[in-house]
Amino acid sequence: MFLLGAKEGVADEAARKLEAAVPGLRVHSHHGHFPKDEASSRDVVDLINRSGATVLLVGFGMPLQELWITRHRGVLAPVVVFSVGAMFDYIAGNVRRGPRWLTQHGFEWLTRLAIEPRRLWRRYLLGLPEFALLIGRQWIAARPRLRAET
Repeated sequence: MFLLGAKEGVADEAARKLEAAVPGLRVHSHHGHFPKDEASSRDVVDLINRSGATVLLVGFGMPLQELWITRHRGVLAPVVVFSVGAMFDYIAGNVRRGPRWLTQHGFEWLTRLAIEPRRLWRRYLLGLPEFALLIGRQWIAARPRLRAET
């Protein structure tokens, strides 16, 4: 497994905790604070590929992690690649998770907003309604086609 992302030292700590929790698991890591230009990314891709990892978890934050994965997926050796956001901070113990009753019902974002309001208010208070509006528009636009098909 390879963990890519977070501040320096965070992915390393998450890797140590995962290896301690799962006997036999080998976890490699690299922080996410490198220039995302082609040359630096090529070096990181080479590091990932040389590690022999079959699973890559990328935690740069949205949308950077998705864009980076899309740009480099064709040359990455791991079979499975996931974008994981702040997961390394959670595993390392740097960021607390929300109460179980919130996280189990899809409201992890509410806890994150309470913990980091200055950084995340735009994403959650503007981005979520905008996303819902886009989904609603797409659903309305698809309705006539759906009726015609039945």
